[in-house]
Formats: sequence, structure tokens, C-alpha cells
Amino acid sequence: MKITKSFDSSSPVFYLIATPIGNRADISLRALEILKEADFVACEDTRNGAKLLAMYDINKPLLSVREHNEVSRAHEIVERVTNGELGAYISDAGYPGISDPGEKLVQILVESDIAVSVIPGASAFISALVASGISSERFYFHGFLPPKKNARLKEIEQLKTREETLIIYESPHRVYESLNDLYKVLGNRSAVIARELTKLHEQYIRGQLCDLSQIEKGSLKGEIVLIIEGSHAGELRQFDEENILAKVSELISLGLSEKDATTYIAKYENISKNALRDLIYKTKVK
Repeated sequence: MKITKSFDSSSPVFYLIATPIGNRADISLRALEILKEADFVACEDTRNGAKLLAMYDINKPLLSVREHNEVSRAHEIVERVTNGELGAYISDAGYPGISDPGEKLVQILVESDIAVSVIPGASAFISALVASGISSERFYFHGFLPPKKNARLKEIEQLKTREETLIIYESPHRVYESLNDLYKVLGNRSAVIARELTKLHEQYIRGQLCDLSQIEKGSLKGEIVLIIEGSHAGELRQFDEENILAKVSELISLGLSEKDATTYIAKYENISKNALRDLIYKTKVK
């Protein structure tokens, strides 16, 4: 067991600073204070880092720390911090290490007995979750799904029984395929598409996965967060009886048997098959 005091004057400390995710004003006074005091600032992309610092008239030596050079740069940072320099790391948006470089850097810093302290700030998935209207009591952040379909389906299958609210990052060019795969594997659930968070065109699209999976391709721009209702396995989900019966009737009109239509709708609406059968029977009796 190791106990580290971040602000022990006899030990070096390195800062991880959360940066704005869209609106450049979303940066804390403390973050700016540390950036002004730092001897150097490590950045996921030095071009983006330079733009952010320039907004606040901060001019510091920048060090590129990206996915492909993170380990080698981490050892360089350890040496500089050990020699008395004050350093900080910023990713392009949000928290370092959350679907961004930073994890390996922190591991090497910790292994080198350098204290790591976080300056809090904006987070895309937290912002999306608290405004989604879907339960935030318990949640599971998954990050990005695999780009290849088979790997993506396999990963979604592993999420199927999780009862926590699911949080997924997705790119605008791949979100349509992911939404279809999520509906195919998870069945119908309440979900929210959150995009362009904190920017002028911030948007929340709320609905069911069956509807969201039909969104027109090319209509979604910017970085996207998907918030999806957790599994209700073992529970009887409340449903709109008239709407569900209409969907069963539609499938029967397309040639499915009543049994197959009932099984299909129960699965993809995430409701009890027995409850649906009882509803159909009661409707016939009436």
C-alpha cells in the first residue's frame, strides 16, 4: 500500500487539467492559474493546446504527448518533473485519459513516485447523462465501440444484461451503424443522442432505440454521446398497449404468424412475452 499526498512540498507533483469540450469559456480559474505557473504544458495536440492558451494570453513551452509517443514522452516528463519543473497535461477536450491519451502517462508518473493531481472541468459523458432524463443513479461508461461490425456486435452483446444506464461515445460517420446494432442486440430501450455539447448547436434527441436507429444518415454532426437505458431483465416493463398491439398487427399483415409476431415484438420492445400474449387474448375476448 502506498499513500501519496499531492501537495507535500517535499515531493514533485504533475497536473492533469480538464479542458473545455466545446465552449471555450468552460475552463476553471484554477486551471488557468496552474497553466500560468507551469514550466511546460504537455498536449495531446500542440496546435489545439496553443490555441487554448493563446485565448488567455498564456505562452508556455509545449510538449506533444499523443497516443503513439505517450510512453517515451512520459519518461521525459518524469525526468523534468523530478528535476524541479512544474508540468501539466491537457487533452484536446475534456479529461485526459477518458477516451484520450493520458492513462499510460499517469501510470508511469505513479510508478515513479510523482504525485498526480487533477484540475476538474468539463466532461461530455457527465453532461450528457445528467441532462438525458435517463437514470443517473447508477451508470456504466463504455467509451467507443469497435469500428468493425462483428467486433461491435460482440461487445454490445456483453452490455446486454447490464442494469446500469449505458454511456457510449460515437463518431458522426459511424453512429448510424452503431444505433442499428444497439437496437438489434439490446432490443427497444429509451435512449438519448447528445451532440455538440456546450456549443451553439447543442442538441438532445430523446426517444426509443427503434426510432433513433432510423435517423437519416448525414443528419448528425459533431461528437456524439449515446445514453441508453439499462437492462430490465426480470422486470415487466410498462408499455403502451395500443401501440404494441398495432405493431403486432403490422407484422401479422406482413405474413408472420401471431406467435412469431408476438415473440419478435416482445424481444425488441423489451417486454414480457407472456404479458403480451395475455393482452392479445384479452383483446380477442372483447
